[in-house]
Amino acid sequence: MLSKRSLEILAEMDAAEKREDWEDSEIVCSGIDCWLGLTKVSRRTVDALLRHLAVSYAAEPGATERYVLSGTGRAILADPSVADRIVAAVLAGKPVDAQGNPIEETGR
Repeated sequence: MLSKRSLEILAEMDAAEKREDWEDSEIVCSGIDCWLGLTKVSRRTVDALLRHLAVSYAAEPGATERYVLSGTGRAILADPSVADRIVAAVLAGKPVDAQGNPIEETGR
């Protein structure tokens, strides 16, 4: 389960995207310091969002770390139980869609 703070960060990212405020819609990290606009975000929160596939790495090689809201992050905002399904699937090594629903494997 994602923490309340993680869900708040996702909501802030989504709101900034809707306003087309692209600079404030990305988490930017340098070492252990991470920011979403003027809001400090703990590295622990960023790591949790990554584990749940709620954000995607969006930086060029050698550039400052940048993370953007993913389709899974948007699905988690609509239904927080998606986060648990995603983590369970990742741990089990099973393919899932952005909502955490199983994908049928074919042709093996």
